[in-house]
Amino acid sequence: MAEDTFSKALQNLLNSLDKTEHDNVVRTSAASYTQEKLNQLGLKIDTNIDTNKRFVGDASNPLYPDIIVWKPDFPSSTKGKTVVFEKVETRNSIDRNWLEWSKFANVGVIFTLIVPASEVENVKGKLNILGVTSKVRLQTYTYNDQTKQYEFQNIT
Repeated sequence: MAEDTFSKALQNLLNSLDKTEHDNVVRTSAASYTQEKLNQLGLKIDTNIDTNKRFVGDASNPLYPDIIVWKPDFPSSTKGKTVVFEKVETRNSIDRNWLEWSKFANVGVIFTLIVPASEVENVKGKLNILGVTSKVRLQTYTYNDQTKQYEFQNIT
């Protein structure tokens, strides 16, 4: 019984750390879209951290990526057209979520998949199995211990 309780507590801790990493990567990537540039292009940005605010795809079967850059129908509109969206995966979420990637890849809008640099070959293999390699812009992230920041690199 004590071993089972310890195992559950450890799993909860790992899940919490994983979510923290995920959310920090989402925030860092979203911050790379400067407000000045978004304003110049007439774009807005939303993140789906903790709540699903904005979806892509068909309203009857919505998909909720982590970051959505979109162009409002008119300046004060809450509706508009998605320009690009991003999905962040952590080392622990890749195997759980990879089958969804084909749905995201077939939305018809630029889809950026952001994964840990250590998982890039694993992810490339999964994208190949799904047959969506050409529909996904792949980006990796690493944590720089000196700057205490996440850094991104475009792969494809």
